[in-house]
Amino acid sequence: MYISTTLVEQSLATTPKGILIYTRDGEPAMRLSGFNTYYGNGTDCPNILDPFTGQRHPLWSMAAATDSKLPDEQAAITAASPARSSC
Repeated sequence: MYISTTLVEQSLATTPKGILIYTRDGEPAMRLSGFNTYYGNGTDCPNILDPFTGQRHPLWSMAAATDSKLPDEQAAITAASPARSSC
């Protein structure tokens, strides 16, 4: 497949330089642009570190459902520790 230089340049010129991610209440939460970096709870990882047992295991749907609720319960925590990553 060949994509012309002109098409690539036009696409890059018209692509938004960033987007806003909003909270469930409609408030701006993250500006995805430039060098901004955000960390989340990692529910897209193929493996997780079980918070109850401390064991690393493959992610399954129930764990994803549980992990996705943690940010709601721990609103004061703004970043995850890279040392706890289990990907």
